Amino acid sequence: MLPYGAPPLTPPDSRPEVSDVREDATGKSFTIRFTPGQRLPEHRNSERIAIIVVNGSGVLTVEGEAPRPVRAGDVIQLDPRVGHAVGAPEEALELRVVLRPPCCGSC
Repeated sequence: MLPYGAPPLTPPDSRPEVSDVREDATGKSFTIRFTPGQRLPEHRNSERIAIIVVNGSGVLTVEGEAPRPVRAGDVIQLDPRVGHAVGAPEEALELRVVLRPPCCGSC
């Protein structure tokens, strides 16, 4: 058995883990896992995006809106090029993200 060690004083890696990346003709999907304290800074996608909260809870900030809590079971859809950020301030968070290319000129 390993001896107990004090937890590190530095915060966890700032980038969440991305895994299970899949891509085909209909788009791309992947899983993002956050440890407590991790955050994905504001960014934009050229595709329509669906965010499925698989486990845990966190905070989603969408451009022009107040931050809102998200939890397991929530599904959020964002239009292309909308700025958004996600964080897991207090507990672990797992998301499944689906990116779909624009279906027509009006997207």
